[in-house]
Amino acid sequence: MKGCVAVLAFMVFGAAVLVGVAIAVERRGTAKSEPLTGTTSEVELTDYEPKSHGRKKRHQGADIEYLYVAGGRTFQSSTWLSRTTLSDRVVCFDPDDPAVHAIRGNPQATCGEANHGETRRAVEVAAR
Repeated sequence: MKGCVAVLAFMVFGAAVLVGVAIAVERRGTAKSEPLTGTTSEVELTDYEPKSHGRKKRHQGADIEYLYVAGGRTFQSSTWLSRTTLSDRVVCFDPDDPAVHAIRGNPQATCGEANHGETRRAVEVAAR
C-alpha cells in the first residue's frame, strides 16, 4: 500500500513539473526586451472597470479588456492602465508574432527595444 502511495505521489509531482515547463515555454516569447517594432492605433476598448492599485490605492486607473488589429488579424487581451494612459492608446507588437505586444497610452510612443510597459501575449479572435 505504501508503494502505491509513493508511486502516485511521484506521478502527481511529475505532472506538476510538466505543467510548469509547458507554462514556461508558452511565456518564453513575452520578455520585456523583445523588439516590438510594429505599431497599430486600431485599438478598441471592450471592457472598462475603474480600479485603484498600489499602496493605499493611490494609483488610479482601470482594469481593461481590448482588441487590436495587427497584420490584418484581430487580437484580444487585458491589463490595468493608469488614469493618465487611458485616453489615447497605441499597441506595439512583434511583426513576426503580433500576439506579443505592449499597450501604451501615448500615441507618440516609439516602439522598439524599450517597450515601456509589460509585454504580454494576446489571443487571436475572429475579425468583427
